Amino acid sequence: MKWTRVHLIVLIPLLVSACMSADLRQYGKIDNTQKSITVPPGGGLIAELKDILTKQGWTLVVDRGPDVIEGQSGESVKLKSYNTFNSRYRLLLSANRFDTCIGRMDGAYRYNMSMIDNKSGQEIMVMGGAACESQIKGKFESFLTSAN
Repeated sequence: MKWTRVHLIVLIPLLVSACMSADLRQYGKIDNTQKSITVPPGGGLIAELKDILTKQGWTLVVDRGPDVIEGQSGESVKLKSYNTFNSRYRLLLSANRFDTCIGRMDGAYRYNMSMIDNKSGQEIMVMGGAACESQIKGKFESFLTSAN
C-alpha cells in the first residue's frame, strides 16, 4: 500500500490522541455526608466537571469564604491571616485545550487537577496529563464513585 499525504494527515492525529492518558492518584476518601465543593468559575472543561458533580448530588460554591485576621492584643501583637471556605472540599484546575480528539470529537486538554479537603488540608486526589475531555470526565466520575 502506498502512503499518501491524506493517509498521514488522518493517521498522525489518531496516533497522537491514542497516546493521551488521564493519570489519577487518590490519597484519601470523601465524606458523603458533606458533599459541598468550591469550584473555579468558568466554562469549558470545568463546566463539564461541575455538571458531573451536580449530577452526583454535590453543592457547588464558586467563591471561597472571607479572609480572617485573628490575634491578641497586649505587649506584643501577634496576628494571623488565613482564608476560609464555605465548603468541605475544593477543586483546583488548570487546563488548556490544545486540540480536538478525532475519534471522540471532543477537546484535547493539558491539565492539572487537585481536590483538597478544606477541613483537614489533605489532598484527596490529583489528576494530570494530556487527555481527551471524555477520558478526563470518565476518570473524574470513577474517582467520585470510588472515593466514598
